[in-house]
Amino acid sequence: MKIIIIPWYQAVEFEPEEGAVRAQILEPIKVVAHRKPEKIYKIGDGSYTFDMGQNYAGWSRLKVKGPGGTKIRMVHAELLHDDHTVNQISLRGMRATDTYILKGEGEEVYEPGFTYHGYRYVQVFGLPCEPEADTITGCVVRSAVEEIGEFSCSNSLINRLDRNINWTEQSNLHSIPTDCPQRDERLGWINDMTVRNEGALYSFRLAQLYTKWLQDVRDTQGERTGAITDTAPFRVFGCRPADPVGAITFLLPWNLYLHYKDTDVMKACYEANKKLAAYLKRNSTGYIMRWSTMGDWASPVKDTDMDSIGGGAVSVVTPPRMMATAYFYYDCCLLSKMALVLGEKEDAAFYQDEAERIREAFLQTYYNREGKYICNNSQAGNTIALYMGLVPEEDREAVLKNLVRDVVEINDTHLTTGNLCSRYIVEVLLENGYQDVAYELLTQTTYPSWGYMIENGATTIWERWEKVTEECVMSRMASYNHPMYGAVGVCFYKHFAGIRPDGSKPGFKKVLIHPVIPTKLRQAGAKVDTMAGRVSSWWKKGEDGSFSMKVEIPFGSTGEIRIPLEELGLTVSKILVNGVTLYQNGKKEDGEGCRLRAADERQVLVDTDSGSYEFVCC
Repeated sequence: MKIIIIPWYQAVEFEPEEGAVRAQILEPIKVVAHRKPEKIYKIGDGSYTFDMGQNYAGWSRLKVKGPGGTKIRMVHAELLHDDHTVNQISLRGMRATDTYILKGEGEEVYEPGFTYHGYRYVQVFGLPCEPEADTITGCVVRSAVEEIGEFSCSNSLINRLDRNINWTEQSNLHSIPTDCPQRDERLGWINDMTVRNEGALYSFRLAQLYTKWLQDVRDTQGERTGAITDTAPFRVFGCRPADPVGAITFLLPWNLYLHYKDTDVMKACYEANKKLAAYLKRNSTGYIMRWSTMGDWASPVKDTDMDSIGGGAVSVVTPPRMMATAYFYYDCCLLSKMALVLGEKEDAAFYQDEAERIREAFLQTYYNREGKYICNNSQAGNTIALYMGLVPEEDREAVLKNLVRDVVEINDTHLTTGNLCSRYIVEVLLENGYQDVAYELLTQTTYPSWGYMIENGATTIWERWEKVTEECVMSRMASYNHPMYGAVGVCFYKHFAGIRPDGSKPGFKKVLIHPVIPTKLRQAGAKVDTMAGRVSSWWKKGEDGSFSMKVEIPFGSTGEIRIPLEELGLTVSKILVNGVTLYQNGKKEDGEGCRLRAADERQVLVDTDSGSYEFVCC
């Protein structure tokens, strides 16, 4: 064995890194769970491939006996070749390999502590004997944030999708919200976080991690320009200035306020957001943004420029500058809301006026008033305008019909959207009476769809709609554990279960339970451990045409419960709450802790105090 002697040197003083040293406020990164292999394949070269049954972030613990000097290599990957050897195509050149040399003194246990991999499979070379059940143990590693949410429904595919989204999100929480855990990137992309943060807030307690990361984002802001960067901390990938579709410094403080009643983060971001809004305005022409490199990123390949960046991820049907301008409008609307919360009334009026000017410019530039559609009449174009309130109110239904026609008739109930609008389109449909179309998109199993990923063995969410297993243009960007398309998971909590914070009493001091109920969904529900306490909502359709719903409102909070009779197709003659009649044949009664506000053919609205309630409509 060759011995390398490393000489000692005198210590030399170096200039410290720039920036302020701060105490860590977020949870530590640690092993949070262990996994056993579900299958072990013996390979012809004497190696073994362990299938851990789940794509995740972490490392492999090796337990082995053998002669001293035996070299064992553990090679990790998200995919397998047909011969069960690992396929590292998604790693983009990363080795994801751990090597251990046995000392030969009985049973030895090795696990690395200064790295992590994104993988489902590990191929082990050099084992001195047949592996046992505990030769390889999967160690799940992430920031130890608390899981606070749980969702389930009567559709097994949606339940599987929810689990995949959860695994993807937790695989990308490592002191920053990363984009992927497996390749040479693992960065906090503000683009992805713009859509994914709200759903994650229902599933995990992220106040501390997000507060820390927003400081990382502000640390990238230029003192002179006010521009931020695509990734924070700013390393290797992404641009300075950031693509304008990244609205995270506006949106995340607002969502933290809604979920946690946190005004400190809002205050900390406020001046930075004013500088960023001013930068965006200076780099627009007549309030139309002059650039966007990403736009609605990574839509199906038939609608992308395969010679573009990101392995052909830039849309050719939805102009990126249009998307950027829509977000500029959204930023100013959010900044106006935050100004009101912080008591800055003049700023609130100013940014609302700015938003209206952007809206006018947007409509003049991108809206086809005769055809009632945005730009090229793409799904993403119509969706973003509807979601953000850019469409003239009198034309909303016409634009919605164009959107639905494109989804159902032109694309046979499939999406043409990318990382941003694939979440927004489902929300727009759910919130505007097209919940059955949204349901069909969520349960679609042919390409491109979330169900297509699951049908092809996915246990996490892919970076793009395509399954990429061989070297090609798309393999430059083909992670199989990527949260951006998982942003749609917010709909399960916010729409199917109907759980929402009320902006007038944030931090769930007032809880809205407003479920949206597709025809084919028989039951659904969720629970969330909010800062106010547990909030839950579970509903079920009876075989006899009845409807029941159980809700839980935490102590010190109030609730607003909406039962959507029109969606259910119910004509209600009687409503019971906890077994007591609340409404019968047009006559209203107040129940204990709840008050019937309205009941007609469309809906039932009930105001409640804290407590547990079971509503039965028959």
